[in-house]
Amino acid sequence: MEIRGGADPSGHNYSWTVTNRSQAAVVELKIPVYAADLFFVPDGWEQEMVNRCHLEWRENEPSWCIARKGSTAGILPGSRADFSIRIAARGALVGRGDVTVRFGDGTEAAVGDVELPVRPGRPSNYVALVGVAIIFAGWVMVREMRRRRAAGAEPSPSPEAGNPPAPPP
Repeated sequence: MEIRGGADPSGHNYSWTVTNRSQAAVVELKIPVYAADLFFVPDGWEQEMVNRCHLEWRENEPSWCIARKGSTAGILPGSRADFSIRIAARGALVGRGDVTVRFGDGTEAAVGDVELPVRPGRPSNYVALVGVAIIFAGWVMVREMRRRRAAGAEPSPSPEAGNPPAPPP
C-alpha cells in the first residue's frame, strides 16, 4: 500500500493518491482528520464524515473521513485512486498520521507517515494563570511606585518654617 500526497501550499486542501500494491482490492479507507468540511472520493465510492466540521462538530472528539467501495471491487491490485478533503477556516496544522486501509479479503493495514490535517497544539493549562499573575505583579509594582512618589512629594512639616511639630501619637 502506498499513499502519496498531502496539503497544498494553503494548508486548506489535501489530496492523496492511493496505490494498491497488495494482492487484494482496497475497499475502504479511514482517514483521521481535523476540521474537515468537504470530502471528495472517486466515482462509485461512498463517503462518510464522522464529526464533520460545522455540522455535528464536537471539538474534543476524533474526526474521520471514511471512503467505502460498495459491493464491487475497489482499488484493484496495481491500480490507484485519488481522494481529497478541504479543511474549514478554523484551520488545522499539517501533520503526519496513520490511514487505515481495509481490503476485500477482510484484512486491514495501517499506512503510516501520511501527511494529514491535525489539531493545533494547545498551550499549557498554566498559560492563563501565568498571564494573570504577570498582570497582577505589574499592577502591584505600579501602585507601589505611585505610593512612593506621593510620599516623597509631600512637604514635611519643619519647625524652622514656623509650623508646629505634629503631636505625638
